[in-house]
Amino acid sequence: WSSDVCSSDLSNIVVIGTVTERAWVRTQSWRLADDEIKVVDEYKYLGAETGKVRGRWNTFLSRIWAATRKHCNQVMWMAGGRRGLRPRSLLHLWEVYCRPKVEYAPELWEGAISKSWVDKMESLQTKVVRVALGTPSSASAAGLRAEAGLQTLVSRRWAARLTFFRKLAAAPRGNLASIIFRCRCVEVDEGRAQRSWCHRTKALLERLNLDLLWQPMQREPLSKVQWRAVVQRAVKERAAASEAALVAESSTLSLYRRS
Repeated sequence: WSSDVCSSDLSNIVVIGTVTERAWVRTQSWRLADDEIKVVDEYKYLGAETGKVRGRWNTFLSRIWAATRKHCNQVMWMAGGRRGLRPRSLLHLWEVYCRPKVEYAPELWEGAISKSWVDKMESLQTKVVRVALGTPSSASAAGLRAEAGLQTLVSRRWAARLTFFRKLAAAPRGNLASIIFRCRCVEVDEGRAQRSWCHRTKALLERLNLDLLWQPMQREPLSKVQWRAVVQRAVKERAAASEAALVAESSTLSLYRRS
C-alpha cells in the first residue's frame, strides 16, 4: 500500500457495534501512516453516506432528494408559460435529467428506508407529471402515472436490487464479495441476519413470487437476459396489481375506471 492510498485525509473510522463499544472507540487514539484519523458516525464512499446505527441512509437520501428537487424545479420552470415545453418533452427530461439523481445506488438502500422516504421520493415524480399534464393537485398519483406511462420509483428499485443480487450470485466463488455474500445467505436460511441486505432481498423475491431465484449456493443463476426478463415481468405484474388497487380506491378516478 502506498502512502497515497493510506491517506489519513481520506480515511475515517466508523464503528458498528453496541453503544458501549462505540463509546470506547472514541476514547482511543487511532493512527494511520503516522497521522491521526477521526472516529465518525458515518462515512461517504463512492457518493453515498452510510454507517449510522439509526437512520442509516438519512443523510444520503436527504442529499439526493434535495438535488433531484432542484433539477425538477428547473425543468418545471422551463415548462411554464406560453412557450413552455410539451408534456412529452417535460416527461423525457424527468426520465433522463431528474430521475437518475434520485435513483443513485438504489440496489443498496431499497428495502432499508422508511415509508415516509418512499412517499417523499414518489412525490417528486408525481409533481413533475402533474405539471406536465396540467392537472390539479387533487389528481390521483396512480392516475397520473397511468396517463404518463411511468412506473413507480419503488418498482424500478426492486428491479435494480434483484439485478445486483444476480450479479453477486454469479460472481466467482473465490471473490471476497462472493464469499461474504454466500455466507450471509446461509445465515438468512438459518433464520439469522434478519436486518441484512440479503434477508430483505429474499423477502422481496418471495413478495414477487420469485422464491426459486433464491438459492445462490445450489445452482448457477439464470443468464443476464433470462434474469432480466423474469424479474421485469414479475415486477411489472406486482406494480400493475398495486396500481389497480390504488385506482379502485380513488374516488377521483371513477370515470377512468369506467373507461
